[in-house]
Amino acid sequence: MADHPGLELLFRSVELSSTQDAAICLLHWEFIKNGFKCISTSDQKIGSELLPPDWNNSQDVYILNYSRKSESGKAERFLMKAILIENCLSLNLMNLDNEALSAVSIEIEDFVNPDYKFFPNAYKNIKEFKTLIEDELLGAICSDLQKNTQPKAAPQNARRASPDSFHQPSSSYNPNGSSQRFLFRNQVDPFNYGTGDLDPLAPGGGMSFDPRFSERGGFGQFPRPRFDLIGPPGVLPDPDHLRQPNFRDFI
Repeated sequence: MADHPGLELLFRSVELSSTQDAAICLLHWEFIKNGFKCISTSDQKIGSELLPPDWNNSQDVYILNYSRKSESGKAERFLMKAILIENCLSLNLMNLDNEALSAVSIEIEDFVNPDYKFFPNAYKNIKEFKTLIEDELLGAICSDLQKNTQPKAAPQNARRASPDSFHQPSSSYNPNGSSQRFLFRNQVDPFNYGTGDLDPLAPGGGMSFDPRFSERGGFGQFPRPRFDLIGPPGVLPDPDHLRQPNFRDFI
């Protein structure tokens, strides 16, 4: 815990009643470390690094007000609400000035040990907790807290594509200048359809578009059961964009 200055002082200044209390204490420390000050009401201008006296009266819903100076020096107000859902905390942060929102869910047991009242053993994976809160909760609505990442330069001849756009297949080139795409195995007189069905010795099955033969020559696919997908593949959002609490199946 020596690498986390101020956390022990905050830990010993409050009385914890549950593991979620310990998680909120760790969350508050992360807020303070990033320039936030806790205020009792959204109208209060002078903040404190301590938690308010009634911060853990409810063990199911935690509501805290914060104030922080933006890049321009203006004091912005924030509302943080944490809701206990089974063993997870759903964290929601709102900028009351511009109504920007961010949210993230954490599993308490990933960061708080059962022996939470003894500070040396109270927390674990603090580095991962710090990264999660700064990236998903704070950095999402505080531009000065966003990490500066330089995207890799794409090759000049690389085709630009947006992950949210639909794939537009390029049209194939037809040297004959005709838009006719289907090639028939047997050329049929368009004014003489059906005569082959009247002749029991005529070749073929009487179908103009025979599935047994492909349009490019060779053998096609025989009729078989077809599975209709729920949605077209490769489009957004995918199931990982709206993850439920305690969701860990990322494969």
